Amino acid sequence: MACNITNGRSLACKSGVGGLKFVFFSNYSNATRDLSVATDGSVTLDGSVDFFRYDLKGNSSLETAINSSRENGTTFYESTLNVTLQFLDKATQEQIKLLAHGRPQVVVVDYNDNAFLLGKEHGCEVTGGTMATGAAMGDLSGFTLTSAVGNAELASVGEAVSLLLTSSIGTPSITGDALVTLTGLSSTLSFGSFSATPGQEVALTGLSLSITLGDADDVVSSPIIVSGFNLTSGLGSIAVTGWAEVNRGSTSTWTEVDKAA
Repeated sequence: MACNITNGRSLACKSGVGGLKFVFFSNYSNATRDLSVATDGSVTLDGSVDFFRYDLKGNSSLETAINSSRENGTTFYESTLNVTLQFLDKATQEQIKLLAHGRPQVVVVDYNDNAFLLGKEHGCEVTGGTMATGAAMGDLSGFTLTSAVGNAELASVGEAVSLLLTSSIGTPSITGDALVTLTGLSSTLSFGSFSATPGQEVALTGLSLSITLGDADDVVSSPIIVSGFNLTSGLGSIAVTGWAEVNRGSTSTWTEVDKAA
């Protein structure tokens, strides 16, 4: 086997960032193990394997150790994946239990959009993890997961590009003949048309009212009773009483006046 290097490397730009963005888990499959690797490092997936995406944020990392022995003449690579999943929930707990029982194949995507396929030949082994509630208000309440895998070859950067393209969430679509039950209130609105049919009896509804001027009837020799107050008034007669001048210096003689005159 040839072991002479073929390329050099210049100083890279300071544009890289650390950390993992996504991790994809798949149940171990021979279809994944037998994937073909192109010259550019991309892997072709036949569509028979499902990968399940977990979004990452914070303390998650991937480290690959190179183990080489001059005495034994061997070299292999051991990758260790550390994943932190915030928030405790029953559904995630069940999936972690299944991952620990199995040997999944894993695709890891970092913040530089580099993708790595782990466990291509033999799958990955979950070697540890925790389910922590935290003590202080700011402590982690969630899961941690550690997975390790040994490979004879170092996974190349960008090896799982086509895997990521086939494992996107996508949008659901329905094709074919199906009976669909619609729910809700059915309503049909239309202006319609009016047609007149002569000779039809139409029942009118409402309050009936008839108004006429009528005729005046003469009533002769009919007594009329007048009500109210009776009042009789008259001027009467004026009574005049005459007076005689009195001489205060003489003896007066009084004459009786007839008041009825």
